[in-house]
Amino acid sequence: MKVAARALSIALILLSLLMGMLLLTVIYSARRIRIETPTVKSELTDTGTRLIMEVPIYNEGFHDITDVELRTDIVVELTGDVIATSTSYLPMVAKGGEGRLVHVVEFDLTEIARNERALRALMLNNTNLIVVASLSLVYAYMFEISLEANASSPWGAPMSGLVMALEPPGPGEDEITAVLSFANNASFGYNFKLEALNELGYSLGNSSLIYVDPGASFEEEAITIPINTALWTGSGSIRVHFFIGRACLALEVMTY
Repeated sequence: MKVAARALSIALILLSLLMGMLLLTVIYSARRIRIETPTVKSELTDTGTRLIMEVPIYNEGFHDITDVELRTDIVVELTGDVIATSTSYLPMVAKGGEGRLVHVVEFDLTEIARNERALRALMLNNTNLIVVASLSLVYAYMFEISLEANASSPWGAPMSGLVMALEPPGPGEDEITAVLSFANNASFGYNFKLEALNELGYSLGNSSLIYVDPGASFEEEAITIPINTALWTGSGSIRVHFFIGRACLALEVMTY
């Protein structure tokens, strides 16, 4: 028994030494992985923007890299809402080889519009968009490595600092007047119109379409909305319809 125990002890010590040497080799080898700055291309879509990133990965180590996965989340800093999530996968980068991980991020305004809180934050408030990137891979078929990083980019609101006042129709009049002040801090121009609704949700009428240049500002701009006086009740709401590319977004901006 003593001989067997001694032999087992020696075997365990040798196994520990071998595992230690393997771990040191893997650590040294893993340090020879190079992930370079991605190239980024942007494309305009009908309802937003598409970013195409190509991430070069150079494996100069002694073991294969497998299961490379990149996930990105775009977060509205003001509200904490995730408005876009993308995941890409690369099965393997062989030892001594290189791989290209292609990652596509879709920034779709019609999808964002499903989240009214996020849409309100983006249309009416300057904020930051935070990109959270998580990269994971398996090295030497047994060691999982993960990295996380984030970066932020300023977002300028199309109707930043919106202030609106409403002048109801006088006797015999069939229109209301909205007086607006705001700045377009976005990098793009857009069209918008105002819609008046009564408290039952029935549409009273719409203003004409108005174009706003990038960087333009409105100071107490009066916009008339012709209305169906038969539906006028004296209370309701005003909705803005944004037309950005082919995206049509609607947002309630005031009640009266």
